Amino acid sequence: MSAAPKTTATSEKDEHVADRSAYEAVIERLSKASVDKHWEPYVDIPWDDPEFHVDRTDPRWELPPADRLGGHPWYLAQPPEVRARIGLWRVATAMKIGLQFENLLKRGLLNYAYRLPNASPEFRYVYHEMIEEGHHGMMFQEFVNRTKLPIRGMPGPLSLLAQVVPWIPLISTELFFVFVLGGEDPIDHVQRATLKSGRIRHPLEETIMRIHVAEEAWHISFARHYLVSREKSTTGWRYTKTRPPTTLQRRFVARRERLHR
Repeated sequence: MSAAPKTTATSEKDEHVADRSAYEAVIERLSKASVDKHWEPYVDIPWDDPEFHVDRTDPRWELPPADRLGGHPWYLAQPPEVRARIGLWRVATAMKIGLQFENLLKRGLLNYAYRLPNASPEFRYVYHEMIEEGHHGMMFQEFVNRTKLPIRGMPGPLSLLAQVVPWIPLISTELFFVFVLGGEDPIDHVQRATLKSGRIRHPLEETIMRIHVAEEAWHISFARHYLVSREKSTTGWRYTKTRPPTTLQRRFVARRERLHR
């Protein structure tokens, strides 16, 4: 005799358990990756190697023609040392803004982790991510320091407005991770495209970029899986609250994948 068909409620419960198990397996894999393969900014980057010295007149800092400024007649008319200095300023500013963004991210992750229950698999991974982001901040700031340029990073008004970001997880963790992907995905896309371009770059910049791309891939994966798991497990008024940012994030990822083609 065949077993009676499961009710819709039972089927949904089984599917939820399966989805949750798959989600937790992803978190466990990401946590293991953070232990098995990680980089220390003052161990794995040879800052004092002569090849890694930051010379503000090094032609490798010059912007490529594909860059909107790099291909501009005004920029091309500048002496080589000026073009190099402008290019270095651009790289250092990007790193300064990057470490400021990751500062906001770390504080938001702390607020998120603060309320996690005991035995939550997310807790361990979130702390792995914060440690890695801390390392990124150190290597970005060390690079900025070695340029000896007066790099400021975010404009004052934007920096002030950004201080609200760490508090977003107290209102909506889903919205916070949409913000995370909104900052990390475009940077990841640009850096991967830069590394694939084959253009000769300064070894210090390339080393920092490769470390950042490798570890950010784990952070982006966690944020994506978190949002998908929340959408699948949430119903009622909370689902209505969750769905818009998750759908927005999926559209953003789809657009990014089209750019990669």
